Amino acid sequence: RHVGAGVVWNGPSKARQRDEIGLAFSTGLLTRQSTFRYESETEEELYYRIYVLGGLTVQPDVQFWQNPGGNGTPNTVLGLGRIMYSF
Repeated sequence: RHVGAGVVWNGPSKARQRDEIGLAFSTGLLTRQSTFRYESETEEELYYRIYVLGGLTVQPDVQFWQNPGGNGTPNTVLGLGRIMYSF
């Protein structure tokens, strides 16, 4: 099973009308018929999508994973960046 939700704020300022800020939450409920150490894994994500030009955007992203994989792996913070072109 999976439970997730998110919100996106478009145009966070007058000067950046095409940018967006996003916040998401996701929990995967793991099966009890296995040897998982935890019953779930949770991910929280925050990003800021920067409109550059045309369809080009740059997106710094931070994610926090709690109980990744459900098997005792330490909680993890990930930072990444995406460069996207939409046409």
